Amino acid sequence: MLEITVGTLRSSSGDTELETYKAMWEALGRGEVWKGEFHNRRKNGSLFIESAVIAPIRQPDGTITHYVGVKEDITEKRR
Repeated sequence: MLEITVGTLRSSSGDTELETYKAMWEALGRGEVWKGEFHNRRKNGSLFIESAVIAPIRQPDGTITHYVGVKEDITEKRR
């Protein structure tokens, strides 16, 4: 599980296009669940693809304060 605070999910180490991040933040900003893929880089420098589902967490008053995500490495499934 991945916890994300507002505006902090953006990787400079991978090949994920900026449009992917824009679409993700637009959906999350509307309070919607976002599903998509990231193209990232491991610590050893190799590229990998991960599937992600990220959802906003709301407080009782409806304010979005956090995000929770589940990610899976799908690199081998894509080969």
